[in-house]
Amino acid sequence: MKIPRSSTCSRCCSNDLCNTDCWKTNLSGTTTTSTAKSTITLDTTVMATITTATTTLATTTSEGNPKECSDIHFDKHGVFTIYPKGDIKPKSVYCMILDGVKWTVNQWRFNGSIDFNRTWNEYREGFGNVNTEYWLGNKHIHSLTTNEQHKLHIHLQGKDGTVKYADYLSFHVSNEGSKYLLNVTSYSGIAGDCLNNRENKTAFSTKDQENMENEHHGINCAKSYSSGWWYKACYDCNLNEYGRYGPLWRYNIRERFLKATIMMISKV
Repeated sequence: MKIPRSSTCSRCCSNDLCNTDCWKTNLSGTTTTSTAKSTITLDTTVMATITTATTTLATTTSEGNPKECSDIHFDKHGVFTIYPKGDIKPKSVYCMILDGVKWTVNQWRFNGSIDFNRTWNEYREGFGNVNTEYWLGNKHIHSLTTNEQHKLHIHLQGKDGTVKYADYLSFHVSNEGSKYLLNVTSYSGIAGDCLNNRENKTAFSTKDQENMENEHHGINCAKSYSSGWWYKACYDCNLNEYGRYGPLWRYNIRERFLKATIMMISKV
């Protein structure tokens, strides 16, 4: 089936991570400064066109293929094709460049247009629209974070437009056998260390696979809060829910409802 294409997009794709709705979104290429840290300015009220960089062409061999955004030459945010851990099968991702560092976006949430109430298999493979909201996929995040040491940058935008961030110098997601266990260390930023203090060393849970060591007051958090996440409690640092209580970063940011979140990783 032919995928419809917007005149404002540079390319189309044929899988779930597609850019057929890209004319509805905007990611500003400009940055603002907060405590000497460049951050992203998201306009989630009036969405226009994403500035899309040239997409890397797929090849027939994994040799020399970019494993992540840091392996690609680009100077503008945009959609690119990567091959996590050298896999032949390509994966579309959104790449960003901040302060000269190239980041691979593994989570993007800003308007609730994509349903994150997904199964274990869907969270493993990834889902959504790479130009709007998406989850890269736990198996791909695992592959990327086992390819040398990686750091994590989390962008958090409040409903009032206030931007905060959380950085972790070490970020690793273990394999499926460990239930994609989360490992983070060495926090810095102005949002508060919610992941390390609340969710670190936690297995991933989805609505059809609850992997909390002890259910939170008898509640399946993923089912109750309609999103997969690394749960120790249902309402601390869940960036995947949108609407009822989240996205949430209840550590230094006291308001329950965030407007936009981005999780991105890069080599150290």
